[in-house]
Amino acid sequence: MQNFPPHCRRSKDTLEVNEAKSVKAKIKSGDVIGLDNVIVATSNDFNDLIAELKTYQFSEPPTVKVIESNQIITLDKVKPLK
Repeated sequence: MQNFPPHCRRSKDTLEVNEAKSVKAKIKSGDVIGLDNVIVATSNDFNDLIAELKTYQFSEPPTVKVIESNQIITLDKVKPLK
């Protein structure tokens, strides 16, 4: 499985050019976290993104075992540990 390049990792797709411009400005100013880019779904950038994604080989992630317990952690139980 390949790693995605930074511009593909956290992008938002939209059909609204004005929304894309607004969100790009917020990304640049730091008002939006978790996004590196916005791509208008009707643009050539979107076509390029799809073409790039088609080059990746995707695979199912492995199963992650989760520990289960009947014990409930409450604030009262945690306070004495401080």
